[in-house]
Amino acid sequence: MTPAERTRRLLRWYPPAWRERYGEEFAALLGDTVGDAAPSVRVRLDVVRSGVAMRLREAGLRGHDTPPTGWIRGGALLVLCAWSVFVVAGIGLQKTAEHWQDAVPSGAARTWAEVAFGAVQVLAGIASLLVVAGAVAVLPAVARCLRSGGWPAVRRPFLRAAIMCGVTVTAFAGLAVWAGRLTDVQRNGSDVAYELGALSFALLVCASIASVTAAIVATVRRLSLSPAVLRLEGHLAQAVTVAIVVMSAAAGVWWVVVAATSPRFFTAGGSPIQPQTVVVAALMLLAVALSVTGARRVVQGSRRAA
Repeated sequence: MTPAERTRRLLRWYPPAWRERYGEEFAALLGDTVGDAAPSVRVRLDVVRSGVAMRLREAGLRGHDTPPTGWIRGGALLVLCAWSVFVVAGIGLQKTAEHWQDAVPSGAARTWAEVAFGAVQVLAGIASLLVVAGAVAVLPAVARCLRSGGWPAVRRPFLRAAIMCGVTVTAFAGLAVWAGRLTDVQRNGSDVAYELGALSFALLVCASIASVTAAIVATVRRLSLSPAVLRLEGHLAQAVTVAIVVMSAAAGVWWVVVAATSPRFFTAGGSPIQPQTVVVAALMLLAVALSVTGARRVVQGSRRAA
C-alpha cells in the first residue's frame, strides 16, 4: 500500500465536509510526520480518536459550540440509533421467549411474567408508532432536499440499504423454502447446516437494520428543519427513550421470573444465563445508554434554545 493510499484510508475517519476542507493539509502533515513509512499504532489511534470526535461534533453530540438545533437533531438521531439496536434485541428476545408460557406454572409468578412480557410488546408497538411519526414529520423537508438536488449526497447510503434489504429478503425466501423441507426436529437444532443458515440470516437482518438507519441519519443530517419540527422530533425522541428504558426493565423482570421458576426453559442444563440471553441483555443495555444520552442532549439543546 502506498503512502497516499494509507492517508486516504485514515482520512475516512473524518466527516466528508472536514475532508473536503482540510484533507489536503492533513495528508501533507501526515506525510511530513511519517514519510514513506507506515504510520505507527500511536499515530493511527490518534487519527481515529480525532476523526471520531469530529464526527460526533458534526452530529451535534459533542462540543458546546454546536448550536442548540444541532444538539436537538443529534440527540434525536442518537435515540433513533438506540431504537434500531433495541429492535435487534427485541427480535432476539422474541426468539428466546418462544412458548415460555408452557414452561412457567400458573400462579403469581406467571402473572408477573405475563404482565412484564405484555408491557414489552405493547410499548414496542407504541414506540414504533412514535418512530413512524418522526419520519412522517420530516417528509416535507426530505422532498425539498431532493427537489433542490440533494439526492447525490445521500445516494450511496440509500443504495447500500436497498442492496442489503434485497439480499435479506432473498435470503429469507431461500431459508423459508429450506425450512419447509425439514422436520420440526431438524429445524430446532438437529440440522447444523440449517442452524448456520439461520444465524447468517439473523446477521443479514442486523446489517439491513443498520444500513437503513445509517441512510436515514445521513439524510436527516442534511435537512433544513423548522424549529417546530425539531421540537416535535425532540419530544418524540424523549418518549421513545422512556419506552426503551421501561421495556428493558420489563424484559429484565420477565427473565428473572422465568429463571427463578423454570430455569430449564432456557437450557436443558438448568442455567438461565446463556449466550443468547447475554447478547440480548447487552444490546438492551446499549440501547438504554444510547437513548438516555440522546434524550439528555435533546433536553440540553432545548434549554439552550429557550
